[in-house]
Amino acid sequence: VRDTSNCFDKIVCQNKWSVDPGVEWHVNLATFPYESDVFFKKLERGYLNLPQDFKWDIVLIDGLHLADQVYRDFMNSMNHLSDEGFILFHDTNPPTIHHAREDYEDESTPASYWWMGTCWKAIQKIRQTHRCSVFTMNDDWGVTAVRKKDALSMLNPDFNPFFEYNEFSRHRETVLNLGGDEDFLNWMK
Repeated sequence: VRDTSNCFDKIVCQNKWSVDPGVEWHVNLATFPYESDVFFKKLERGYLNLPQDFKWDIVLIDGLHLADQVYRDFMNSMNHLSDEGFILFHDTNPPTIHHAREDYEDESTPASYWWMGTCWKAIQKIRQTHRCSVFTMNDDWGVTAVRKKDALSMLNPDFNPFFEYNEFSRHRETVLNLGGDEDFLNWMK
């Protein structure tokens, strides 16, 4: 939401809100100008102009890009997701280990300023620990959709226990349930 004309303004729906602490832009245009952890605490304590048990149909997680925060955002979002809802994640399919680095500011790698962070680790953990359905579009650095129902399969909890990038990369199609447009449409059915 740092520049709402890029994405947020293009979303057409009855109700939409944004959560962002606003550290990347000169003005914070977010509906709720908080870090996501603070937002969910305020929501659950009744400090926002939303019901404490509010349920969203779609949540987009595209923030800090570090696995721990992405996973916390997932857990918080699952508590507020409608039964038919989806959680979407951006930047889940980093093409190289350089794109998957933890340090956003390190532009000394061959990836230069392109950065996906460690979002893929959160997707692996979700697939190993939650009975939900996951599909990743092989587009725009990876866009992963998660829904509560219809888990096709879970990843073996013993797979890649130390979240090593090269092991992930060798098995990315399986870890992310990666596919194209037709695969996504079939997954949606």
